[in-house]
Amino acid sequence: MPPGPKPLGERAMTLAERQARYRVAHAADTAATVKLCYRRPADRRSSHAAVRRKHSRMASKLPLSVCGSPQQSSTFSIIF
Repeated sequence: MPPGPKPLGERAMTLAERQARYRVAHAADTAATVKLCYRRPADRRSSHAAVRRKHSRMASKLPLSVCGSPQQSSTFSIIF
C-alpha cells in the first residue's frame, strides 16, 4: 500500500485537527444539499375490503352443515 500524502506542516495533524478541517470544508456543502423525502404510507383500505368480499363469497359457498357451527362463527367473527 502506498504511503499517504505528506503533512502540510512540520508534523502530521491530530485526529481532532483533521476532523475540524473536514467539518469546515464540508459545512457549506451539507447545508445546501439536505433534502428530506417522506414516503407516503400505503393505502391498505382497498385490500382489506377485497379480503372481506372474498371471505363473504366463501361463506356463501359453505355447506349448510358448517354454516351454524361454532367454528365457522368464530372464524368469521375474526375476519369480519
